[in-house]
Amino acid sequence: MNLTVAAIQLVSTADIDHNIARCSALIGEAANQGAELIVLPENALVYGAPLATVAARQTELKALLADWAQKFGVWLVGGSLPWLDSSYANKPGASCFVFNSQGEEILHYRKCHLFDADVIDATGSYRESDSYSAGSEIGIFETPWGKFGVAICYDLRFPEYFRRLIERQVIGVCIPSAFTYVTGEAHWEVLVRARAIENQMFVIAANQGGEHSPLRKTWGESMIVNPWGRILKKTALDEALVKADINLDEVKDIRRKMPVLKHRKF
Repeated sequence: MNLTVAAIQLVSTADIDHNIARCSALIGEAANQGAELIVLPENALVYGAPLATVAARQTELKALLADWAQKFGVWLVGGSLPWLDSSYANKPGASCFVFNSQGEEILHYRKCHLFDADVIDATGSYRESDSYSAGSEIGIFETPWGKFGVAICYDLRFPEYFRRLIERQVIGVCIPSAFTYVTGEAHWEVLVRARAIENQMFVIAANQGGEHSPLRKTWGESMIVNPWGRILKKTALDEALVKADINLDEVKDIRRKMPVLKHRKF
């Protein structure tokens, strides 16, 4: 079974309306090129925008994602959006909403692993847990092509999360991200390819890619990787559209020939 997928790479800013315009244009371009499943990067619409501003517009922004999915007739993995509701203990979740081609919401995944780390860059210290609440459930959605998972940025560093996805028979994972330039240069490609190889699945990794402000620069290199770990398409820095036609039968074929998942001891 074939599927055309796309990862959209952005250089989003605190200007939400600018981000909206760029997302709409690139989703439309991907759809015109035949993409059926499109993945946006982390904080695609709101990178650097104050959380209070985002909270005031969160319903509008979520509705926009649904409208784009319906308008362009695509399955849309909407990157991530700070989302506050009564269950979040006064801190928003870093939430990924997935919509089918009718614009219906089929998944709300909240990022499980929050990026609390020190990085040798202009920002220096990142403490997502100061502003966000962590999720506790894996993200999986059913499509006409099979089951897909969602992981957001820092989730990529936790292989046990991906094993949980595999236990539910996913055939691919969508990874909206905003890897810093420093950590991305060191680890991004290695981690994306490792998750594809060790779990024998497709990975569609959409990253932010450029200078967002004097203090924030992201790595880019959005890519689509097959279950053998081969990079089908990738880009470098700056705004870009990465598209590939994938044969989902490769997952079953590779898992049959090399049944790694059946050979696990622990």
